[in-house]
Amino acid sequence: MIDEQEFRDLFKEESDEHLLCLDEGLLALEKNPFDQTTLDQVFRAAHSLKGAARMLYLSDVETVAHRCEDVLRLGKNGDSSFSGVVVGHLFPLLSAMHALIDEALGGARADIDVAGVIATLDAALAGHGSDSAPVEAVPVEAAPGTVAEPVVAEQPVAPEAEVAAPDEEEQAQPGQPVNQQYRIETIRVPTKKLDGLLSQMGELIVARGRVSRRMVEIEQLADAWEEWQRSPVAAAFLNQAGQGGGRSRFDQLGSMIQSLYRASAEDMTRLESVADKIAAEVRNIRLLPLSSIFNLFSRLVRDQAAEQGKKVDFRVFGGDTQADKQIVEEMKDPLMHMLRNAVDHGIEMEAERVARGKPATGTLSIRARQTATNIVIEICDDGRGIDPEVIARTALKRKLLSRKELDLMSIEQIQALIFSPGFSTSQFVTDISGRGVGMDVVRNNVERLKGHIEIDSVPGNGCTMRILLPMTLSSTRVLVAEVNHRPYAIPAEAVNTSIHLDRNMIFSIEGRKNITWQGTALHVVALADLLEVDERLLKSRLVEKQAQEAAPAKAENGYLLCVVVEVAGERFGLLVDDLLDEREVVVKPHGSLLRRIRNVSSVTILDSGEVCMILNPQDLARSVHRHVTMDSEEVEATVEQRKQVVLLVEDSMTTRIQEKRILEGGGYEVVTAVDGIDAMNKLVTNRIDAVVSDIVMPNVDGLELTAMIRRESKYNEMPVILVTTLASDQDKKAGLAAGANAYISKPRFDQKILLETLRRLI
Repeated sequence: MIDEQEFRDLFKEESDEHLLCLDEGLLALEKNPFDQTTLDQVFRAAHSLKGAARMLYLSDVETVAHRCEDVLRLGKNGDSSFSGVVVGHLFPLLSAMHALIDEALGGARADIDVAGVIATLDAALAGHGSDSAPVEAVPVEAAPGTVAEPVVAEQPVAPEAEVAAPDEEEQAQPGQPVNQQYRIETIRVPTKKLDGLLSQMGELIVARGRVSRRMVEIEQLADAWEEWQRSPVAAAFLNQAGQGGGRSRFDQLGSMIQSLYRASAEDMTRLESVADKIAAEVRNIRLLPLSSIFNLFSRLVRDQAAEQGKKVDFRVFGGDTQADKQIVEEMKDPLMHMLRNAVDHGIEMEAERVARGKPATGTLSIRARQTATNIVIEICDDGRGIDPEVIARTALKRKLLSRKELDLMSIEQIQALIFSPGFSTSQFVTDISGRGVGMDVVRNNVERLKGHIEIDSVPGNGCTMRILLPMTLSSTRVLVAEVNHRPYAIPAEAVNTSIHLDRNMIFSIEGRKNITWQGTALHVVALADLLEVDERLLKSRLVEKQAQEAAPAKAENGYLLCVVVEVAGERFGLLVDDLLDEREVVVKPHGSLLRRIRNVSSVTILDSGEVCMILNPQDLARSVHRHVTMDSEEVEATVEQRKQVVLLVEDSMTTRIQEKRILEGGGYEVVTAVDGIDAMNKLVTNRIDAVVSDIVMPNVDGLELTAMIRRESKYNEMPVILVTTLASDQDKKAGLAAGANAYISKPRFDQKILLETLRRLI
């Protein structure tokens, strides 16, 4: 029996699906044994069931499923001995699997003689000829104390059904029928139906907002009626109407308005209560525990650490925290990459940890928790941490940013550069790692889920990557601001506050507009400038008229509205024309043609029917930084750059000519050498920017050449790339030990990787 309830539930769901596929598939194959589509489906079901059983240590289920898979492979391979009769012999195995799985899930004891069932199958297959007639039922040899029953093909086991176990005194004797109660405890619903229900729930929220607005209008009508009744004009009018008997009609009208108001208020209260409950229930339907993916990571971390010769203690906390199904699905790959990155770049080798006074075994943990507004996932390690100085040097070396741009950035902004495309601080590059591919994809995936990543790291004392994700993806709370007569929604979780500014409060520091807020300088920028909104394209005649009417009022007070936005600890102010409302809106994704728009995450439709863009706070922060850089950047004269020179060391003439053409095609000037001695001579007599070398060469090989280069202090920063047919992990470690910066194996040689590596290192 499976001990943990969570795994029992998961295995029940998975095994029910595979057993149903086997039931239906074998019935079809008995009639048409060479239907490749059905064969593929049934084979995959048996294979998947075998794998799941192995993971849960259900050896009997694994053995039976494996034997079934072996027989089905005959059909997949087109073996002439495979026929409907052979398929018929598989039904006893299927019955055995049903019984064994039921036992594993907490049902009655199976008492299945697995060896006997398989022996019966093997005997039947051994005595079977290709021209045998199909069988209706196949008897199974009974184990001691049990009664053999034929397996009838027309009676597959019903899916998703559980049988209530009878009391001990009511246990049927062998051979007697058992009166079983049939009940269905769970229903499998396609995800698309849940998505549709979630979408309709969002529309219900919008409809509730519109009804709420109508309720306000009814309240205004009732107040206006009462105010009119108290006015002198109304008294005179009603006195005159009373002489003609019309006063009672006005009283009746007033009574109807009050009744409408009271009834609408009650209906609105009821609607809000029901809508909130429905919304909560629909969201709960899609919730899954994060342990469903966290449990996959222990083996990943173990294998990664063993491969690199490191000791890592991996811990999981908060696996019972629940998140939306889409979040659980789409966060699996980003979390896997971040854990690999922590083991690869964060946790030090045992000797290095001991030298730093740390335990020889590194600690890596993943933990999840839920706040009032977010799902928080943290990946923590006690490794070397993220050094901002190393990040800054790498950014300068790769020419991602200038020194002036880096000087304007905070430590948090510099650390966030690791999420830039192609960025990597690894000192050793192979054809599959260290090329800066991955962390930018992690950030893109997180932001696609309307989340963001924070970094908390102290060099030498570890690093914490904190991912903040929304509770739900279908709706969100926003602050609606107006810019150039158009509404724009800013997610409420990113809004710190809003303030009124006097124009005289704005001052400049190094070309940047700032205000003093809470004792510090806060950079402010017009939202219209960040969105690059062209006012001329937006103004219709009606808009122009409205702008002219509103202009005097704005000019008189002389104040500006500023929304203070906070993203990952960074604060900045957005100047807007007006603040319209704070409300919950339904999130609508972009169409396929607008998959990624800078500064915009999604759209929504307001109660008025107007389309409103929902802004992306992370993109806005990056746009503010670009805006600051553009404002403060001075125009510098461009200096003509010389071609970078690469020393190519290769003893094979054919390979040397081929690689020389690749390098020249990439824009490099190439100096060639035939071995290590020739290379050292060329290195002295030429101005070389990088070395690309083979390893196996006469006289002095590539490893010796690399070591000789590293012994010369003036060549400490010289990039050395080894391109060789030696592709084992031991060979790569030898290259790293010699001082190489990159290692590319020729069997997997790709000229794009070589050129990309050169651009990164030079």
